[in-house]
Amino acid sequence: MSWTRRGRARVGWGLGIAGGIALVLAVMGTVLPGFGAGVGGVGGDVQKGAATVAISSAALRWTTDGWLLEGQGHRVRVVIEPRSAWRPTTSSANVSVMAGGALLNVTLRAVHVPLAPLAGVLLVGWGLLRWVFPGREEAHACGACGYDLRGVAGVCPECGGVRGA
Repeated sequence: MSWTRRGRARVGWGLGIAGGIALVLAVMGTVLPGFGAGVGGVGGDVQKGAATVAISSAALRWTTDGWLLEGQGHRVRVVIEPRSAWRPTTSSANVSVMAGGALLNVTLRAVHVPLAPLAGVLLVGWGLLRWVFPGREEAHACGACGYDLRGVAGVCPECGGVRGA
């Protein structure tokens, strides 16, 4: 299976952009006190160099002090931390609260993804792709498939592409 120049360029740009975004988020999450959002029972935050996605059985809101779980007659603050700074981890919390004379069980589950290692892997992949498949093709090569067009006039015999396109 042949990997076209355009396909390599798309994958290369994707790795580079994703790695850059992960690196920027890792730096922002380390330098800034943290930022996040929650809608309904789903939320996400970036702090301490990790991105976290959380799901709760109650309405969920992110604050700088932790996750705030709110429901009918109850408000609980839960702090959960990643177990590793270098690999993705999960954590969960179960909290029982009294609300309106009834005992409610509120759960919170989270996935933590450290951003610095993710950025490193993506950027190293981008660098290897750029090193193994350099972006500039030879002037005599077809722009679509890379076929050597020396001695060929006009159309590429391999893919039918027009020279210079």
